[in-house]
Amino acid sequence: MARMKTFFLYALIVIAFIFFSDFFCFAAIKTTYTDFDRQVVATKTIKPSITEAKKTYMNGYIEGQIENTTTGIVTDKFLKFEFFSKQGNSLGAKYIRIEDMKPGEKRDFEVSYHIRETVSYRVTEINADEAGDIPEEEFSMDPRRVSLIYLVGGLLVLYFL
Repeated sequence: MARMKTFFLYALIVIAFIFFSDFFCFAAIKTTYTDFDRQVVATKTIKPSITEAKKTYMNGYIEGQIENTTTGIVTDKFLKFEFFSKQGNSLGAKYIRIEDMKPGEKRDFEVSYHIRETVSYRVTEINADEAGDIPEEEFSMDPRRVSLIYLVGGLLVLYFL
């Protein structure tokens, strides 16, 4: 019985250590994110409302909601998130594809990027014919899809160990 109590005590200590270290790592990483200095939103038919836009030295994210403010269905459009340096130079861009969005419809979005030393960003709306051939890695991925990819990959690694 004493051995079981010792085992449970060690298990409780390990669980508490995991919980506190996870919490403090999350808090430490979250505090490194700061707000953008400037942001410009210039769109015609799609109205983005930014709820949170944060950056670090190496990466950042923008979360919000887009709304179709027209009376027709919006299709074959892109929202372009272009990131700029302190000198105003374009450092890169991420895109969100908008297809079959009904009038008044709202959708949540999240754009994650890995670009160094961004200070500001600009959101513009472009048509599919203006976009040309945008590489697939320039599109912002759905976070749920990324999580599923990591889950499947992790299960495959565990299976073959």
